[in-house]
Amino acid sequence: MTEKTTPERSRRLVWALIIVAGVVLVVAIGLVLSGRLRNGDPEAAPAVDPALPSPSASVLCTPAPTPECPARRVTAGLETIVTALQNSDLVRARQELESALLAFADLTDQPACGGVAQQLLGLQALVAASEAWDSAASSGSVLQTDEAARLTAVAAGLTARTEPDGAGALAAGLVSAIEERRSLMEQAIAPGRVITRADTIAAELAGGLHPLCEVNSVIKPLLMDRTGGVVDTVSRMEILSDTLFAIAGGQLMMVDLERVHGPSPAAFLQPVVPDDGAVIAGAPVTELVDLTGTATGDLLLLEKSGRLLRRTLDNEWSLERPAEVDEMPVAVAPFGGRSYLLDPGANDIWRHSPEGEVEGYPAAFFLEGAFRDVSFAVDVAIDGAIYVAHRTGITQGRVRRYFAGVEDPMFRPDTDLGTPVAIFLPDEPQSVLVYVVDGSGRRVLGLDRETGSFRLGFEIHVGDTGLLTSGDINGGRLYLTDGETLFITALSPHAAAAMDCPAVPFPHPALLDQPELATMAMQLPVSATLPSVLSHYPGGRWPEFGYGVLDGLILSGAPYSDTVRAAAPGTISRIVVDPPPLLEADFLVISNTRRVPPDVGETLWGSQVWIDHGNGIQTRYGGLSILPSLQKGQTVHRLAILGYAGDGPVLFGLWANDVYLGYGRSMPETITGYRALFEGE
Repeated sequence: MTEKTTPERSRRLVWALIIVAGVVLVVAIGLVLSGRLRNGDPEAAPAVDPALPSPSASVLCTPAPTPECPARRVTAGLETIVTALQNSDLVRARQELESALLAFADLTDQPACGGVAQQLLGLQALVAASEAWDSAASSGSVLQTDEAARLTAVAAGLTARTEPDGAGALAAGLVSAIEERRSLMEQAIAPGRVITRADTIAAELAGGLHPLCEVNSVIKPLLMDRTGGVVDTVSRMEILSDTLFAIAGGQLMMVDLERVHGPSPAAFLQPVVPDDGAVIAGAPVTELVDLTGTATGDLLLLEKSGRLLRRTLDNEWSLERPAEVDEMPVAVAPFGGRSYLLDPGANDIWRHSPEGEVEGYPAAFFLEGAFRDVSFAVDVAIDGAIYVAHRTGITQGRVRRYFAGVEDPMFRPDTDLGTPVAIFLPDEPQSVLVYVVDGSGRRVLGLDRETGSFRLGFEIHVGDTGLLTSGDINGGRLYLTDGETLFITALSPHAAAAMDCPAVPFPHPALLDQPELATMAMQLPVSATLPSVLSHYPGGRWPEFGYGVLDGLILSGAPYSDTVRAAAPGTISRIVVDPPPLLEADFLVISNTRRVPPDVGETLWGSQVWIDHGNGIQTRYGGLSILPSLQKGQTVHRLAILGYAGDGPVLFGLWANDVYLGYGRSMPETITGYRALFEGE
């Protein structure tokens, strides 16, 4: 047969694809009518013989060419496809399939080649199913596993009716592998099995560090129904009874555990707001930073402003504790009917009783003069003793135990804790461990509550996992999240046994969910260094702002007339010179609510310049004498002079997608992010 020209080969390839598509339609209709293909249900595939070898070890029969069809070139390609599938070389299988389809273009004028078309159709479905299964096996996604099952059912139905016979065996092997994966997924969360307290205790006694991956965990994306389509990451998570509560973007969200454990490919979080509106005690509910459950099933919710709210099971909201001027709590934990608020700025823990101050229980937890160091602490847990998780750097941290107002010298963790982001206690009274979430290490570590010695841990071995943000243990199951994905496994030893979960490299952590910042090489706009005072960071509360929540950095170390420069290249989007002074009425509103209304925030910044850097990133510069030649729309380079520092501090703000960087994050997380950006810690 003579070689065809390129245009003619293209036309024949088009005809070949049309014929193959026609065969697909005819065969699919036949399968539906015969009941062999029921909506892609894997159970509709031919029964799997347990004696069949796995796909990687299957011995497939070489297809015989149709005698009446001169298909030697095509059938040779089919043999290569089969060999590639046997060797799990999906790239080669896909390349050979495309070559076979191209070769089949030469046979479009051969009426007797319909059998070869059916063989190509079966192998085409089989290659697609194998690729889908490979993606599902590597990602652990429930959605991708379901898609692989659907495609495999189609491939099994087609290869059962066509040559080569070995393709049917390979499809049957895929069906078996997918069913095994689904069985393991079910075991991982054991939705139909009652996990007893004895299982949890047995897991803690067994100990060890266990890898978590697709074969022993259920992995589901967290999707959020937010007004305006805004998607935020989960920063805190708490499970109460049959409900998972979370804070995402400063807002309370929830999802029923029944839905989490169900067949849905994702966990859909819904916003939770008061039934009678979002205003509590005269102020709206904004920027939640922590939550915790009480013994009565209520939720305690901490705002960045310092207010503590209570939400009952009936969704009734109330003010539990107002914000105090000299306090900046970052986390809350309940015990004995009281609330304990962790305040790194004050280097103390505040006790609050709904009935008011109780004699013998002063507001400050620590004894006067007793040593303590809870500066840069991130979370707290209580069982009578108080456990505090600290961040001492980007990848460093520690946990301390305090009892009766003093530190316990016998509590000394004997393992590297990485970067603690959360600390929690299981809901099982017999549990003897306190659990620390290591964000950068993608681990949760169980420490002996008395000594701090490491006992039990779980480490995620799933690619593309971000920094862990929170975790919880409920009903004998471990729940972890990196803000966008939920990882679930049973805590009992047999369900979380060490399996084939090889370690994987993790991506460079995104700075406060804004990976673009890592490539911008930003520099502080003045010669001053980052603040050493907690309240001078975004989210802090500054007297000059009426103790309202600050939305930028206060750079008080810049000398008078120091040049104020652009932190990165961009375009000037706004210039405000000498805004009107803050009215006394506005100052009182801020002082009473600890919030800065948007319409007066501009006044607090004084003369200011805004620069748009693209990708939703914006910087703001306030409290400066602006260069007269500066104009809106002007392009500026990095370190371009914008003006000069005045008598007061220079304000510097980093904004992403219309919120300040650190919104919805705890103060320690925000400070760590700014240090990483400007000091390279």
